[in-house]
Amino acid sequence: PALADVGEAMKELSEVKDSLDMEVKQNFIDPLQNLHDKDLREIQHHLKKMEGRRLDFDYKKKRQGKLPDEELRQALEKFDESKEIAESSMFNLLEMDIEQVSQLSALVQAQLEYHKQATQILQRVTSKLEER
Repeated sequence: PALADVGEAMKELSEVKDSLDMEVKQNFIDPLQNLHDKDLREIQHHLKKMEGRRLDFDYKKKRQGKLPDEELRQALEKFDESKEIAESSMFNLLEMDIEQVSQLSALVQAQLEYHKQATQILQRVTSKLEER
């Protein structure tokens, strides 16, 4: 029976750990992965586009006089537009900080709950063993 009690406790610990794993994946890892896949990629895209337009503007600026003024003005407008979009997407990411803190809090709470339950299970089996 003592071995069965310990075995049952180990089974309970395993179930509690599985529950923690699922909760962490759902409430922390998946949102973090989504942030990486969606938001950070979008920012990188905007930054690359801005860099390309900056290079185009710089090239046209060096050739000023050889190109129509309208071409230079359009290149500057496109660069400014890309710069605003990139800045806006980075600002939006920073605004999401509150959500990320909430996700971190949920992670810590899930770990705390896991350790509480694991402690209770181990204390219960320890008491059973000491009674023998």
